[in-house]
Amino acid sequence: ISWRGRYEFIRVAAVLLIVAGIGFGVYKVLLPRKIPSVVLTSGDQIQEVMLPDSTTVVLNRNSKLSYAFSDNKRRVELKGEAFFDLAADASRPFEVMASGVVIRDIGTSFNVNAPEGNDSMIVQVSSGEIEMTSLSNHSIVLKKGEEALYIKSRDEFIKSAVADTNVI
Repeated sequence: ISWRGRYEFIRVAAVLLIVAGIGFGVYKVLLPRKIPSVVLTSGDQIQEVMLPDSTTVVLNRNSKLSYAFSDNKRRVELKGEAFFDLAADASRPFEVMASGVVIRDIGTSFNVNAPEGNDSMIVQVSSGEIEMTSLSNHSIVLKKGEEALYIKSRDEFIKSAVADTNVI
């Protein structure tokens, strides 16, 4: 191989290296960082945990919570019952997935009772407000002192005042 052939090879290799480096840099900047998914299980005890964003969660007995936060979203999945006291973060919404419903924080603390295998779930708001949206895009907003029963088989929300505030 002549000197000219080696020069062309080195030039092409350098261009490919630069393009690969730029591509990797763009990939790292544009792809949101994600904390690995974590699963918490309460077993037969009530368990209080603090999530990485400083949200406090009280898991009732036999409940399971999994979460994976990213730079732009805080999302958890609940099976069972948990009380959420959310850390404020306007740039990253907080969402709870339970029984086919997405519960979006609008600044609040609330209780979700979504036993695995049940056709219904109950959400009670103790401060602020939330929005609940089913998979078919039916939605309802709850404020402090309100609760909603969601019946999955009928895709229906039933809203009422919290009868007993000690329930939460």
